[in-house]
Amino acid sequence: MPQLEPLISIIIPTFNRCEMIGQTLDSILAQTNQRWECFVIDDGSTDNTEQLMSFYCGIDSRIKYYTRPEDMASGANACRNYGIDVSQGDYIKFFDSDDLMFPSLLAEEIKIIENQGEVNIISCGFEKFTDKEMNSPRSYNVNLTDDILKDFCFGNLVLNTPSLLYSREIIGNTRFDEKLCRAQDLDFGFKILIKNQMKHIPLNKVQVKVRVHQLSISGNYLNRITSEALLSELKVRKDIAEFLFKKRSEKEAQQSILYYFLVYRQMLLSKRYKLFFYNLSKHRSFCRRLKWKLLLIGLVFVLTGRGETKFSNEVKLTLY
Repeated sequence: MPQLEPLISIIIPTFNRCEMIGQTLDSILAQTNQRWECFVIDDGSTDNTEQLMSFYCGIDSRIKYYTRPEDMASGANACRNYGIDVSQGDYIKFFDSDDLMFPSLLAEEIKIIENQGEVNIISCGFEKFTDKEMNSPRSYNVNLTDDILKDFCFGNLVLNTPSLLYSREIIGNTRFDEKLCRAQDLDFGFKILIKNQMKHIPLNKVQVKVRVHQLSISGNYLNRITSEALLSELKVRKDIAEFLFKKRSEKEAQQSILYYFLVYRQMLLSKRYKLFFYNLSKHRSFCRRLKWKLLLIGLVFVLTGRGETKFSNEVKLTLY
């Protein structure tokens, strides 16, 4: 008997997205490769998600609908973790309930697996779009190498869940941190990246469209971001920066520090001044000289509303 192609499990957390998730599921049903299963994990929707999912489950038995168990924490992280446990695929793709796949995505990924053998991560490019404009001039994750950690350090790789395919083997016992409310995909992806014997194959072509709207993480970001979200991202980026500072080359470490300190820039732009001064003042690890410069720039920004550009430039100048 001919050997079956690997099975891909698509895991989609959702919450009150019945107006959008249908388009996402249509893009999955349109895949030219049919070796997939899809698990939609509902985080407690109060709209018509359940009725819509009943329709899609009736169309194709590979689409399965679950509600997050009550004994698990609320949020997309717990939904993704539950999806890992109930899925059966050899490979896992975490997708969002408002994004779209190109029809050839899974076929392209399966082709790489068949040609390359054991692959831990496959990345594809993505573009952002809004409901008014389906095309974006900027593409992400399309100039990558097989050194995925180096690509990440220099900002060439965006660790967002829809553009990455993970082998179940490399995921192992790694799970999404259910305490994080922001940067959870960055935290999860980085934990995978630093595992030993990592084999990454980049597709280097756009195969996913990521929707930007008022309810998305990217949409209206500065007006909606909470202090809790900023602290969540600060923790994740601090842990990553400290790891890379110890383990990678000097240039890669410097780049990681840059990403970490720019979280403080977000605090200034969102006018979370108390959060900015408190967290930056207690920072005791690397770049003390930079810390004091940024504290001064932050003070000028609060008093005059100016200096944000200087903040970004000062970080880069100090590091390079």
